[in-house]
Amino acid sequence: MKRLPERNPISTPAGAPDPTLARTRKELFVRQLFDSLSARYDRFNSLASLGLHRLWRAKALQAMDLPPRGTLVDFCCGTGDFLDLAARRLGANWRLVGLDFSSQMLAIARSRLSRLGEDGRIELRLCNVEFSGLPSDHADAVTCGFALRNVESLENTFREMYRVLRPGGRLGLLELSQPEHPLLRKGFWIYLNHVLPYLARPVIRERIPLSYLSSSVRGFRSPAEVVGMLTRVGFREAEARPVFLGVCQIYTATKAV
Repeated sequence: MKRLPERNPISTPAGAPDPTLARTRKELFVRQLFDSLSARYDRFNSLASLGLHRLWRAKALQAMDLPPRGTLVDFCCGTGDFLDLAARRLGANWRLVGLDFSSQMLAIARSRLSRLGEDGRIELRLCNVEFSGLPSDHADAVTCGFALRNVESLENTFREMYRVLRPGGRLGLLELSQPEHPLLRKGFWIYLNHVLPYLARPVIRERIPLSYLSSSVRGFRSPAEVVGMLTRVGFREAEARPVFLGVCQIYTATKAV
């Protein structure tokens, strides 16, 4: 199996805050949580979403309506799910950059993507996504899958995404959400709090990861609030598209020209 070239190791951007030094208790907790789950994360993700997260990522990428070539930056790339999909769907004319502050998740992403990076078009950067260290107007597309709940400041993260995008660049985000219909919402919480712990038992027996998943979904912004925040930051054409009965939202937007 070919490896990512040595000239493209996992790097820490010059001038960016040291990602190993958490600024807040939440950042420390989230980084330590995902470092500890890294080897089991992909299996858990597939169990939790019943394998649907791959379909949802594909739908988000399709909704972005991207050009034939460019640069895509995946915020909170984790083990590289979105980067893997983008490399396969977008082809060799796209350069891909993954950002994350969990070194263990990035190590798995590096191993996973090694077979796709022989031409040096995939770069992984260890950094806090609120301070990516990337140049302004750098990317044609920015993605983030199921990680908006994990950042310290959602607005600051959106501002960094906006800064990194070129004018006219496209944004594509995925996040879990609570269904609007009362019965669907009740079923969602029954699944999350009672069914999922049983399904996930072969992979995760600890209570903390499942408790965090539940509390972070419950405390996250509504789709209307997320769209409003994207608009305030400067994005235009911001919209939310519910999928799978509203369990997941696809957010798309465009940086103003």
